[in-house]
Amino acid sequence: MIYKHLPIDDECQLLAHPITMKQYLMLPYIYPAFFTFDLHIISPVHSAKVDLIKDKSYGLVLIQTSNNNIELSGYLEDEAGNKIQGGHFIYLDKKDQTLWRCQFAPPKPGKYNIIIFAGEKNHQDQCFSAAAVQFAFDVDHLPSSPISYPHIWSYFFDYNIEIIKPMNSHYIDWSSNINTPYCEIQVRSSDDVRISAVMKDSSTSTNVKNGTLVNFDHEADVWQCLFAPSTIGIPFELTLFAKRQNENESHPVTQFVLQPIPSNALKECMIFPEIYLPFYNMRCHLIEPLNGVLQSDSTVHFRCRIPGAQEINITVDDNWIEGDAWKPDENNIFDGDIQVGQKEVAIYVKFNDENSSYQGLLKYTTS
Repeated sequence: MIYKHLPIDDECQLLAHPITMKQYLMLPYIYPAFFTFDLHIISPVHSAKVDLIKDKSYGLVLIQTSNNNIELSGYLEDEAGNKIQGGHFIYLDKKDQTLWRCQFAPPKPGKYNIIIFAGEKNHQDQCFSAAAVQFAFDVDHLPSSPISYPHIWSYFFDYNIEIIKPMNSHYIDWSSNINTPYCEIQVRSSDDVRISAVMKDSSTSTNVKNGTLVNFDHEADVWQCLFAPSTIGIPFELTLFAKRQNENESHPVTQFVLQPIPSNALKECMIFPEIYLPFYNMRCHLIEPLNGVLQSDSTVHFRCRIPGAQEINITVDDNWIEGDAWKPDENNIFDGDIQVGQKEVAIYVKFNDENSSYQGLLKYTTS
């Protein structure tokens, strides 16, 4: 209760190390939720100010909760009260599930405020938060390049997601190669988790149809999440979802921003083929072709890794191609040429025994 009142008698403070009036006046601003959820500030000690970590471009607040059902969130704002996009990363310590590590990264030197919220999950796994504590974060200079953080949902930690690329950035870098019409996010997860993705046009708040392709690279053990923007000059929201194999619903885990692409940085937009559920469930890897629109009457080389598949078969313009079904090599890769027709090419896969039916894997259109 030292945040509410400073007793004159040091013994009445009930602290292992009593504080002075000067220290009391330097304590952070505390909201009622701080006491409701019985929070304890581990760092900074008896201070309303947060400093940068030595040689780093972020500050750190450590807060202990009374139980692991309490969740913390927060944000960083500038002097004018504008929230800093990508300015916070708040997560539980891996070793202590009641210790929250709250990182805040300013984009440039200046005066900032840190606001941390607290809430408790209900039986529906929902959490309603209230402001708990506020710190000042005055930054004179940045010792290294500024960093930022992607938006993180609590499911990110539930599914044990690890971001491989990009590191320490809320934003996705666009390739300097104008012939590469997509960008990439790489994440790692446990074996029973499946990753999917959505790309949203920020100007219209609509999802880009066939704008994403999520491959699983078995050699690197990472999910390669590819995003193909439908136009230039506008930002896109790139959101990753995760689910376990025994779950019916996917949950958002993290979100990045693809900033507007200059006209001279992209030669031509593309879309990916239409992807069906077995592709994600079996952690497939489409090697080629990535472009979902094939040139009519052309011959294309198709390669795709499909773990657990017995065979694939192909329809061109709704007609099964002649000949035997394709079989995989020793690495579960299907490899061969396809003669494209006038309308579409669809890939079907069969798992398990010969009596099982074909399932749709992916589909191309033609131009």
